[in-house]
Amino acid sequence: MKKRIVRFLVLILALCILLSGCAPTSRFARHVKKGEYQKAVNFYRRELYGKTLLEIESVSFLRNYLNGKWTDYLEGKIDEGAFSTVLSTVERIDSQLEILPGLHKNSSRFADIKASKESYALGLLFLEDENYLKAIEAFAGVMREDKENHAKAMEKIEQAIEIYEAGILELARERLAENDYNGAMALVAEAQNSLGEMEGFDEFLCRFHTEVFAKRFEGLVESGDDLSLVKAYNEAKANGFIAFSPEITAKYVAVRSSCIQEAIEEAEEVFLQGSDYAGAVAVLKSAVLDLGEDAELNAKLEHYEWHIPVDLVSLDYTEKTGMICVGNISPDISRDVKKTEYNDSTLIYIYSEIGSSSSSNKSDGDYVIYPLNREYTKLSGVAYRPYITSRFGGDWSNLSGRVEIFGDGSLLFSARMTEVTDEAESFEIDVTGVQELKIKMVGFWQSFYFECWPIVVVGEMLLTRD
Repeated sequence: MKKRIVRFLVLILALCILLSGCAPTSRFARHVKKGEYQKAVNFYRRELYGKTLLEIESVSFLRNYLNGKWTDYLEGKIDEGAFSTVLSTVERIDSQLEILPGLHKNSSRFADIKASKESYALGLLFLEDENYLKAIEAFAGVMREDKENHAKAMEKIEQAIEIYEAGILELARERLAENDYNGAMALVAEAQNSLGEMEGFDEFLCRFHTEVFAKRFEGLVESGDDLSLVKAYNEAKANGFIAFSPEITAKYVAVRSSCIQEAIEEAEEVFLQGSDYAGAVAVLKSAVLDLGEDAELNAKLEHYEWHIPVDLVSLDYTEKTGMICVGNISPDISRDVKKTEYNDSTLIYIYSEIGSSSSSNKSDGDYVIYPLNREYTKLSGVAYRPYITSRFGGDWSNLSGRVEIFGDGSLLFSARMTEVTDEAESFEIDVTGVQELKIKMVGFWQSFYFECWPIVVVGEMLLTRD
């Protein structure tokens, strides 16, 4: 009980000391406020050091005093010199007592705010000299913490931008009136590079690009260059600054429609010259590139593409056995015994560098299978004895080569080549409804070096649709 009473009395005494105007901490505070940093240090060491409550109160005072003056400085209630004196006093006290950890940050913040205030003052000078870009740059350096100047700086930036933008647009309009389009555009581009996108600049650019395009379009109409007119309009659609008048759009639609019909007619003429599906497709593809996508153009294009002959070997085969090869490996294979040349990438034949026990000289032969998926109606091609056989040595009269073509298991075509077969045999077979096409090859000749060379080759096989 007695201990509690003693503690209570001590607490009351401490409060009395804190509240007393002549309390030790009050004397410490007076020294600080007068800038008497050494007296404050000496007093702290003599009267306050080791007394926990008084130490806490002294440190709290220093922090609150410095923060209060900092706020006054930010709000412009005291000038730079006054705050500098306060900060210097507190720093000198702390350099000896080390009771305010992190105080160095205040110095850094003070330097930043000082620079901020200098930026504001510099911005005012630039604004007065009508150097608006420099003024904007200076005002932008004012920190948000600089409460005295930040809001005013933002207003000054808006003011400078408004004046600068108006001046640039006035000059650009003068250039535009003089038909100096490059000069007008250069002015606005430079301003945009400095300030970024601005509503006033966007309005000017819309007018600028729209006028330039309208004059170009008018010139193309007068020249009668319909294709260039359509291309110019299509390119202009990608420019978000161009506004198309109803008259320009109507003219474009009419001219483009006429160009589409001309392209379709040209494709038909090309086709009629010799059932040239590929030529017609080339005309229509060029038209699509020049005129853009169009339902009628696409329909015609699909029609002609559907009828273009398809190289059989361009399809991926589903199965290939033995020594069957696709594509040429020797010029003596891509020509027949009469030296007629064939497209070597289309050839199918038997070949092997080293002799094997392949069944190619037997009745079952080797084969390759292509999926037709019932898409085609006709297969044309040629079978021939390759030129390489004219160089065979020795007696091979008992050898022959044979090719057989099957559609879903049914024999559609066959050809046999011997040493007396000199003529190539062209063929055209009906493959309507065929799902799977099988080409079987039988017969080869083995050289002195054990290479297996073909006796028969098939190639230039084209699939067509009705």
